[in-house]
Amino acid sequence: MRKYRKYDWPKLIVDFEASDKTQTQFCKERDINSRYFNQQLHKHRNQDKTKFIELEVEPQQTATAKTSLIIVVGRCKIECPTSMPLQPFTTLVHSLA
Repeated sequence: MRKYRKYDWPKLIVDFEASDKTQTQFCKERDINSRYFNQQLHKHRNQDKTKFIELEVEPQQTATAKTSLIIVVGRCKIECPTSMPLQPFTTLVHSLA
């Protein structure tokens, strides 16, 4: 008969991502079923993709007097022309999230 173990999945996933080990090595050291760990890892990563991140976009005038959109994330600053098509712009914003 198999023994049911309750794991602290968020902590295990953080520990795994901080390590430089493969999933197999990580699970073997902790006596965790690697297939079940993989399911939990994918579940965790898919949850992160659905989080909403507030984004402020303010039109500003550049030195060439053209209107542009400047996206600031931390120390990163990205300037996009207002003529930029919507699809590449939303892809950019999604990849920054």
